[in-house]
Amino acid sequence: MPLSFTGPENFTSASEERWWESVDKALKGVPREKLFGATEDGLQIAPIYARRTDSPARNLRSSTDSWTITQRIDIPDPAAANAQILEDLGGGADGLDLVFRAARAPGEAGVWAADLGGLETLLQNVLLDLVRVRLDAGAGTPQAIALLLAYLERQETDQAGIDVSSGHDPFAWAAIRDTGSRVRDETLR
Repeated sequence: MPLSFTGPENFTSASEERWWESVDKALKGVPREKLFGATEDGLQIAPIYARRTDSPARNLRSSTDSWTITQRIDIPDPAAANAQILEDLGGGADGLDLVFRAARAPGEAGVWAADLGGLETLLQNVLLDLVRVRLDAGAGTPQAIALLLAYLERQETDQAGIDVSSGHDPFAWAAIRDTGSRVRDETLR
């Protein structure tokens, strides 16, 4: 059965009283008052609120947008990472967050695919035009993008149909390595 954010009919039609009966059963004698709270500035917080009747719910996503189930891949061995990718895609994922070794701190995991052969092993049998791909290679993100483009060219894949993004932040990279102050000092001279 596919997941539904609206739930089956019996869920959406449950009354508040029936909901509280289920809560009381789960609380096993603990008073309901334990579920209520307040923020530091006195705003009361309840475990459930009545549905608004003064206006309909607004859909904040366009009907053409779809959710992406993204799987993080940071297994160092490209062949093992590929096996995990294929299993995840077969299990319903439709997005990949490829975390390369260059993005990680020493001792942390990350895919080791620093050349075209490694990337070919990593992406073997992956239909990139059917999934969204996010590249996370830290300071090496521009090189990872260039490597992916070379891979797509070698595979003769139409790049227009590929959905790739990255989270590269060159300013954060410079700040972590304290290179920004040296660049700023050189600029001021």
